[in-house]
Amino acid sequence: MLRLQIKNIIKESGLTVTKIRVKVLSVFMQSMKPMTLQSINKLINDLDRVTLFRVLSIFEERKIIHSFVIDHNKCYALCSYECNDDHNCHKHIHFKCDDCHEVSCLSVVSFPQIVAKNHIINNLNINASGKCANCII
Repeated sequence: MLRLQIKNIIKESGLTVTKIRVKVLSVFMQSMKPMTLQSINKLINDLDRVTLFRVLSIFEERKIIHSFVIDHNKCYALCSYECNDDHNCHKHIHFKCDDCHEVSCLSVVSFPQIVAKNHIINNLNINASGKCANCII
């Protein structure tokens, strides 16, 4: 079932389904949390870093995943399924737990609207840190 869903996501993004793309997307679907290039590479150790970077770049371009930088590390996370040019799915906060160092994407009820005189803002990243739900207990 998961494999079929992965293939459909790749096809609906206008890409050809390949073993490598299925393998990379399955890592995101199984993890459901942001990951660095290094952590993805550890999970898919039979794939060279250049190929992995190319797959991540095309997935980001097609809005299958998104990237952000937190603590000087570039992370990649699965986009919500309805993410496209008409619907901005990136209105969330990137959160890093101070205790367990887990990184997650948090949906927010309201998102600040930033207006800068004589500027057009195309992208806004908000990073937060604190204690995650698991570490509060």
